[in-house]
Amino acid sequence: MLFKQHQLRRGTTAVEYVLMLSLIVLACLGSLQMLGQNTRQTSFEVASAIMAAGPAEVGAPVIRDDPVN
Repeated sequence: MLFKQHQLRRGTTAVEYVLMLSLIVLACLGSLQMLGQNTRQTSFEVASAIMAAGPAEVGAPVIRDDPVN
């Protein structure tokens, strides 16, 4: 009888650990999804800004503060 109670308690503890682990995994997946969406939005904004700036002029002079020998 005591052995069966110990097995039952051990099984309950295992179920609790599985539930905690599954909640942690779900939280991590949600965080990664949110991070991915934010990264995607930022990359679209950067790409739009680069395209709006237009192409660089070829052969444009480079202005430097120190003279080159």
